[in-house]
Amino acid sequence: MFPVHLLSDPDEQLPEDSNGLSYVVGSNGIFRRVETPVFRATLRTDGVPHLAEVQEGMEYLLPRIPSVVAMRMIRFFRLVHLAHGTEAMAFIAFNPDACEFRVEMRPQRVRDMQCEFGPQFNPDDGFVLVGTAHSHADGRVFTSQQDFIVNSGYDGLHLTFGTFGTSVVDAMAVLAVDRRLVPLPLEKVFAGLTATQSLERYIPQRVPRWVRSAADFAQRLADAIRTVGRPVERMREGGPKGSGKDYFLELPPRADPSSADPDPKWLGLVTLGK
Repeated sequence: MFPVHLLSDPDEQLPEDSNGLSYVVGSNGIFRRVETPVFRATLRTDGVPHLAEVQEGMEYLLPRIPSVVAMRMIRFFRLVHLAHGTEAMAFIAFNPDACEFRVEMRPQRVRDMQCEFGPQFNPDDGFVLVGTAHSHADGRVFTSQQDFIVNSGYDGLHLTFGTFGTSVVDAMAVLAVDRRLVPLPLEKVFAGLTATQSLERYIPQRVPRWVRSAADFAQRLADAIRTVGRPVERMREGGPKGSGKDYFLELPPRADPSSADPDPKWLGLVTLGK
Protein backbone atom coordinates (compact mmCIF):
# COMPACT_ATOMS: atom_id res chain seq x y z
CA MET A 1 0.00 0.00 0.00
CA PHE A 2 0.96 3.65 -0.16
CA PRO A 3 0.92 6.38 2.52
CA VAL A 4 -1.80 9.03 2.66
CA HIS A 5 -0.83 12.35 4.27
CA LEU A 6 -3.44 14.76 5.65
CA LEU A 7 -2.02 18.25 5.32
CA SER A 8 -3.21 20.46 8.18
CA ASP A 9 -0.36 23.00 8.10
CA PRO A 10 0.94 24.49 4.82
CA ASP A 11 4.47 24.58 6.29
CA GLU A 12 4.37 20.94 7.37
CA GLN A 13 7.30 18.86 6.14
CA LEU A 14 6.02 15.61 4.73
CA PRO A 15 8.08 12.48 5.45
CA GLU A 16 10.01 10.77 2.70
CA ASP A 17 8.17 7.91 1.05
CA SER A 18 10.09 4.63 0.86
CA ASN A 19 8.43 3.54 -2.39
CA GLY A 20 8.41 7.00 -3.98
CA LEU A 21 4.62 7.27 -4.11
CA SER A 22 2.11 8.78 -1.69
CA TYR A 23 -1.05 10.84 -1.70
CA VAL A 24 -1.63 14.17 0.01
CA VAL A 25 -5.13 15.35 0.99
CA GLY A 26 -5.60 19.06 1.52
CA SER A 27 -8.43 21.56 1.62
CA ASN A 28 -8.16 22.02 -2.15
CA GLY A 29 -8.27 18.36 -3.19
CA ILE A 30 -6.23 15.17 -3.53
CA PHE A 31 -2.64 15.20 -4.84
CA ARG A 32 -0.28 12.44 -5.95
CA ARG A 33 3.27 12.82 -4.64
CA VAL A 34 5.93 11.15 -6.74
CA GLU A 35 9.67 11.02 -6.05
CA THR A 36 12.37 9.50 -8.25
CA PRO A 37 16.15 10.02 -8.49
CA VAL A 38 15.36 12.61 -11.14
CA PHE A 39 12.51 14.66 -9.64
CA ARG A 40 9.98 15.14 -6.87
CA ALA A 41 6.49 16.27 -7.89
CA THR A 42 3.12 16.89 -6.25
CA LEU A 43 0.34 16.65 -8.83
CA ARG A 44 -3.40 17.11 -8.55
CA THR A 45 -5.35 13.94 -9.23
CA ASP A 46 -9.02 13.06 -9.64
CA GLY A 47 -8.66 9.71 -7.92
CA VAL A 48 -6.45 6.85 -6.84
CA PRO A 49 -6.16 4.30 -9.66
CA HIS A 50 -5.24 1.45 -7.28
CA LEU A 51 -8.65 1.58 -5.55
CA ALA A 52 -12.21 0.71 -6.49
CA GLU A 53 -14.59 3.41 -7.70
CA VAL A 54 -16.82 5.15 -5.16
CA GLN A 55 -20.42 5.60 -6.27
CA GLU A 56 -21.73 9.06 -5.47
CA GLY A 57 -25.27 9.27 -4.15
CA MET A 58 -27.68 10.72 -1.59
CA GLU A 59 -30.30 8.91 0.48
CA TYR A 60 -33.08 10.60 2.45
CA LEU A 61 -33.30 9.01 5.92
CA LEU A 62 -35.92 10.92 7.94
CA PRO A 63 -39.25 9.28 8.77
CA ARG A 64 -42.34 10.82 7.20
CA ILE A 65 -43.52 14.07 8.75
CA PRO A 66 -46.84 13.52 10.58
CA SER A 67 -49.84 15.15 8.93
CA VAL A 68 -50.55 17.23 12.04
CA VAL A 69 -47.12 18.88 11.74
CA ALA A 70 -47.55 19.43 8.00
CA MET A 71 -51.02 20.95 8.52
CA ARG A 72 -49.62 23.25 11.18
CA MET A 73 -47.10 24.65 8.70
CA ILE A 74 -49.63 24.98 5.88
CA ARG A 75 -52.17 26.77 8.08
CA PHE A 76 -49.52 29.15 9.38
CA PHE A 77 -48.52 30.06 5.83
CA ARG A 78 -52.19 30.53 4.94
CA LEU A 79 -52.62 32.92 7.88
CA VAL A 80 -49.61 34.96 6.73
CA HIS A 81 -51.02 35.06 3.20
CA LEU A 82 -54.39 36.27 4.49
CA ALA A 83 -52.81 38.85 6.80
CA HIS A 84 -50.00 40.16 4.58
CA GLY A 85 -50.24 38.46 1.17
CA THR A 86 -46.57 37.50 1.44
CA GLU A 87 -44.16 34.63 1.87
CA ALA A 88 -43.08 33.31 5.26
CA MET A 89 -40.45 30.99 6.73
CA ALA A 90 -40.42 28.15 9.29
CA PHE A 91 -37.80 25.72 10.57
CA ILE A 92 -38.21 21.96 10.98
CA ALA A 93 -36.71 20.22 14.02
CA PHE A 94 -36.43 16.51 14.74
CA ASN A 95 -35.66 14.51 17.86
CA PRO A 96 -33.94 11.25 16.78
CA ASP A 97 -34.46 9.55 20.14
CA ALA A 98 -38.17 10.32 20.38
CA CYS A 99 -38.68 10.19 16.58
CA GLU A 100 -40.63 13.43 16.89
CA PHE A 101 -40.90 16.47 14.60
CA ARG A 102 -41.44 20.06 15.72
CA VAL A 103 -42.00 23.35 13.89
CA GLU A 104 -39.91 26.29 15.07
CA MET A 105 -40.49 29.92 14.20
CA ARG A 106 -38.18 32.92 14.18
CA PRO A 107 -38.95 36.66 13.91
CA GLN A 108 -39.18 37.62 10.25
CA ARG A 109 -39.90 40.65 8.12
CA VAL A 110 -41.92 40.03 4.98
CA ARG A 111 -42.78 42.12 1.93
CA ASP A 112 -44.01 41.27 -1.54
CA MET A 113 -42.17 38.05 -2.46
CA GLN A 114 -39.35 38.42 0.07
CA CYS A 115 -38.79 37.16 3.58
CA GLU A 116 -35.97 38.23 5.89
CA PHE A 117 -35.61 36.09 9.00
CA GLY A 118 -33.43 35.88 12.07
CA PRO A 119 -30.69 33.35 12.79
CA GLN A 120 -31.53 29.69 12.50
CA PHE A 121 -32.38 28.21 15.86
CA ASN A 122 -30.00 25.87 17.66
CA PRO A 123 -32.08 23.64 19.96
CA ASP A 124 -30.55 22.19 23.08
CA ASP A 125 -33.35 19.85 24.19
CA GLY A 126 -32.61 16.81 22.04
CA PHE A 127 -34.00 18.30 18.84
CA VAL A 128 -31.81 19.09 15.85
CA LEU A 129 -32.47 21.35 12.89
CA VAL A 130 -33.20 19.14 9.87
CA GLY A 131 -34.69 21.56 7.38
CA THR A 132 -36.79 24.57 6.47
CA ALA A 133 -40.23 25.30 5.08
CA HIS A 134 -41.38 28.44 3.34
CA SER A 135 -44.28 29.66 1.27
CA HIS A 136 -44.58 31.38 -2.10
CA ALA A 137 -47.88 32.94 -0.99
CA ASP A 138 -50.27 32.67 -3.97
CA GLY A 139 -47.48 31.76 -6.43
CA ARG A 140 -46.56 28.33 -7.74
CA VAL A 141 -43.69 26.41 -6.16
CA PHE A 142 -40.25 26.33 -7.74
CA THR A 143 -36.66 26.92 -6.64
CA SER A 144 -36.08 30.64 -7.05
CA GLN A 145 -32.64 32.19 -6.88
CA GLN A 146 -33.29 33.24 -3.29
CA ASP A 147 -34.56 29.74 -2.47
CA PHE A 148 -31.35 28.26 -3.87
CA ILE A 149 -29.26 30.57 -1.67
CA VAL A 150 -31.24 29.61 1.44
CA ASN A 151 -31.41 25.89 0.62
CA SER A 152 -27.73 25.73 -0.29
CA GLY A 153 -26.79 27.40 2.97
CA TYR A 154 -28.06 24.47 5.01
CA ASP A 155 -27.86 20.78 4.12
CA GLY A 156 -31.15 19.06 4.81
CA LEU A 157 -34.85 18.97 3.89
CA HIS A 158 -36.44 22.04 2.31
CA LEU A 159 -40.18 22.35 1.74
CA THR A 160 -41.95 24.93 -0.40
CA PHE A 161 -45.71 25.61 -0.38
CA GLY A 162 -47.71 27.90 -2.64
CA THR A 163 -51.01 28.80 -4.40
CA PHE A 164 -52.65 29.74 -1.11
CA GLY A 165 -55.27 31.72 -3.01
CA THR A 166 -56.78 28.48 -4.36
CA SER A 167 -58.37 25.36 -2.92
CA VAL A 168 -55.26 23.26 -3.60
CA VAL A 169 -51.88 23.95 -1.99
CA ASP A 170 -48.85 23.46 -4.21
CA ALA A 171 -46.04 21.61 -2.41
CA MET A 172 -42.47 20.68 -3.28
CA ALA A 173 -39.75 18.90 -1.28
CA VAL A 174 -36.03 18.82 -2.01
CA LEU A 175 -32.99 17.40 -0.24
CA ALA A 176 -30.05 19.82 -0.27
CA VAL A 177 -26.52 18.45 0.13
CA ASP A 178 -23.37 20.39 -0.76
CA ARG A 179 -25.31 22.88 -2.94
CA ARG A 180 -27.04 20.06 -4.81
CA LEU A 181 -30.82 19.88 -4.76
CA VAL A 182 -32.53 16.50 -5.22
CA PRO A 183 -36.36 16.42 -5.57
CA LEU A 184 -38.20 14.14 -3.13
CA PRO A 185 -41.66 12.61 -3.71
CA LEU A 186 -44.23 14.04 -1.32
CA GLU A 187 -45.31 10.52 -0.35
CA LYS A 188 -41.78 9.91 0.96
CA VAL A 189 -41.81 13.10 3.04
CA PHE A 190 -45.35 13.34 4.48
CA ALA A 191 -47.56 10.86 6.29
CA GLY A 192 -51.34 11.05 5.93
CA LEU A 193 -51.46 11.53 2.14
CA THR A 194 -54.22 9.92 0.08
CA ALA A 195 -54.07 10.25 -3.71
CA THR A 196 -57.09 11.93 -5.32
CA GLN A 197 -58.11 13.32 -8.70
CA SER A 198 -58.57 16.97 -9.62
CA LEU A 199 -61.17 18.09 -12.15
CA GLU A 200 -58.79 20.82 -13.29
CA ARG A 201 -56.50 18.42 -15.10
CA TYR A 202 -59.38 17.35 -17.35
CA ILE A 203 -60.31 20.91 -18.39
CA PRO A 204 -58.71 22.27 -21.59
CA GLN A 205 -56.59 25.40 -21.19
CA ARG A 206 -58.79 27.58 -23.42
CA VAL A 207 -62.21 27.52 -21.81
CA PRO A 208 -64.37 30.36 -20.47
CA ARG A 209 -63.63 31.50 -16.95
CA TRP A 210 -67.09 30.52 -15.77
CA VAL A 211 -66.37 26.92 -16.74
CA ARG A 212 -63.29 26.87 -14.52
CA SER A 213 -65.26 28.56 -11.73
CA ALA A 214 -67.97 25.93 -12.00
CA ALA A 215 -65.37 23.15 -11.98
CA ASP A 216 -63.69 24.69 -8.93
CA PHE A 217 -67.05 24.87 -7.12
CA ALA A 218 -67.80 21.25 -8.04
CA GLN A 219 -64.36 20.24 -6.77
CA ARG A 220 -64.89 22.04 -3.48
CA LEU A 221 -68.31 20.43 -3.07
CA ALA A 222 -66.92 16.97 -3.81
CA ASP A 223 -64.10 17.54 -1.35
CA ALA A 224 -66.55 18.69 1.32
CA ILE A 225 -68.65 15.54 0.89
CA ARG A 226 -65.54 13.33 0.76
CA THR A 227 -64.08 14.79 3.95
CA VAL A 228 -67.16 15.84 5.90
CA GLY A 229 -66.41 16.06 9.60
CA ARG A 230 -62.65 15.68 9.09
CA PRO A 231 -60.02 18.41 8.87
CA VAL A 232 -58.08 18.00 5.61
CA GLU A 233 -55.87 19.94 3.25
CA ARG A 234 -55.74 19.40 -0.50
CA MET A 235 -52.17 19.28 -1.80
CA ARG A 236 -50.61 19.03 -5.25
CA GLU A 237 -47.05 17.90 -5.96
CA GLY A 238 -45.68 20.90 -7.84
CA GLY A 239 -42.32 22.15 -9.00
CA PRO A 240 -40.45 21.69 -12.30
CA LYS A 241 -40.02 17.96 -11.65
CA GLY A 242 -43.19 17.41 -9.65
CA SER A 243 -45.63 14.70 -10.64
CA GLY A 244 -48.66 16.98 -10.51
CA LYS A 245 -50.44 14.39 -8.36
CA ASP A 246 -53.24 15.57 -6.09
CA TYR A 247 -53.57 14.42 -2.49
CA PHE A 248 -55.71 14.77 0.58
CA LEU A 249 -53.62 15.44 3.67
CA GLU A 250 -55.61 14.00 6.58
CA LEU A 251 -55.14 13.72 10.32
CA PRO A 252 -54.99 10.27 11.92
CA PRO A 253 -58.32 8.80 13.12
CA ARG A 254 -59.53 10.23 16.44
CA ALA A 255 -56.92 13.01 16.31
CA ASP A 256 -57.90 16.30 17.92
CA PRO A 257 -58.58 18.74 15.02
CA SER A 258 -57.22 21.65 17.04
CA SER A 259 -53.82 19.91 17.23
CA ALA A 260 -53.24 21.02 13.61
CA ASP A 261 -53.74 24.71 14.43
CA PRO A 262 -50.59 26.85 14.35
CA ASP A 263 -49.34 28.45 17.54
CA PRO A 264 -51.17 31.81 17.90
CA LYS A 265 -47.84 33.45 18.75
CA TRP A 266 -46.33 32.59 15.36
CA LEU A 267 -48.23 35.23 13.40
CA GLY A 268 -46.97 37.86 15.85
CA LEU A 269 -43.39 37.02 14.82
CA VAL A 270 -44.16 38.07 11.24
CA THR A 271 -44.03 41.80 10.53
CA LEU A 272 -44.71 43.55 7.25
CA GLY A 273 -41.73 45.48 5.95
CA LYS A 274 -41.60 48.39 3.55
